[in-house]
Amino acid sequence: MGARLVIARKLVIAGIAGAALTGCMFRSTGVVPMGQGDYMVAKTSPGGGFVSADGTKATLFKEANAFCAGQGKQLVTTSVKAEDGRLFVRSAHAEIQFRCESESADD
Repeated sequence: MGARLVIARKLVIAGIAGAALTGCMFRSTGVVPMGQGDYMVAKTSPGGGFVSADGTKATLFKEANAFCAGQGKQLVTTSVKAEDGRLFVRSAHAEIQFRCESESADD
């Protein structure tokens, strides 16, 4: 009975460590300058299997909007790529490319 308890504790510790590492591995790239005023940001979802990329895209749009707003500008999306997760194949991931442009005076 004691050996089972030791194995169970090791499995719990391994699970916690794995979850902590997974959380670190699936952060956004942060905003990356691509040159000539273009930027990109990408992220892979921590959920495996049948996870939609919609939540990942939404997170990226929030990050890109905040980046542009910090410059007093608005987000202009130039490209969006996203793939839903597939069980045992890939996690959901998304990438957006964008520019930050001054708000027009016409608004």
